Amino acid sequence: MGLFVSGFGVSAARIGRPDVSILTRYEIEDTARNIISAVSSSSSLFPPPPVIVDGDTGFGGTANVRETVRRMAAIKAAAITIEDQIFPKRCTYIAGTDITCVSREESINRIRTALAAQKEAYELDGNKILIIARTDCRMSFGLDEAIERCLAFQQLGADIVYAENLQSELEYRTLRKAMIDGGSDDATASSSSSITPMLMAQFQTGEKDQRLYTGKEVSAMGYEMTLYGVAGLQATVSALQLVSSEIFDDDSGCDGIVKSASLSTLGQIKDVVGFSELDSFEEKYGCI
Repeated sequence: MGLFVSGFGVSAARIGRPDVSILTRYEIEDTARNIISAVSSSSSLFPPPPVIVDGDTGFGGTANVRETVRRMAAIKAAAITIEDQIFPKRCTYIAGTDITCVSREESINRIRTALAAQKEAYELDGNKILIIARTDCRMSFGLDEAIERCLAFQQLGADIVYAENLQSELEYRTLRKAMIDGGSDDATASSSSSITPMLMAQFQTGEKDQRLYTGKEVSAMGYEMTLYGVAGLQATVSALQLVSSEIFDDDSGCDGIVKSASLSTLGQIKDVVGFSELDSFEEKYGCI
């Protein structure tokens, strides 16, 4: 298990704005730095979970992609996603068929730049980071183009590859088979060592009968990882709305006791944010 610093989530939680490139690289970098620091210093999380950072488009051209990868490596992010939308970008689930992606050639150059920056980060700075190559082109260019881009990313040597917003289990299976086959009609053409791990991103939209695939289902489709990128944000927004409406509605009948959601105790919150660890430190070293 790991943590994902979602551009959608950070834009919503930090600045209260939609995911349309209003969020800057500095803001997501700063948020990721704080998250990495928090999970790395928590005694209850050992070993600390890897943190994947949403790098969006790399926040610009070649120089921006390079700088983004180097800076995320420096804060010890485990991996960074780089996608093929134009800049400024839009959340692919919100934009739907209005999503606009760069050409295949430009998408390949973007990932090539990210991989070069990854190499530089290690050789010059001693920092390791994985590159997750992502295509958002399914809704604008179709499944075949998404497959071709994923194959190109695999050929370049991306550590992990994924295609956003595929439309069915059949599409996910079709993509995975193409990656295993390496774009050849001969399924034995690619050795297992050259097959790139794949990630499946999932978003519960609230549409009727829509559900998320379980970990076992994702694995059965041939994917090594699944991402529930904004599930935590969705749960938080729902809980905040329920609790606030109950508290401020005089006719709710709550009588001062929140009943619509399960609330953490003060003690639980203190443990999560580190009061218990601070108390132990002060007691051990006499710093009270």
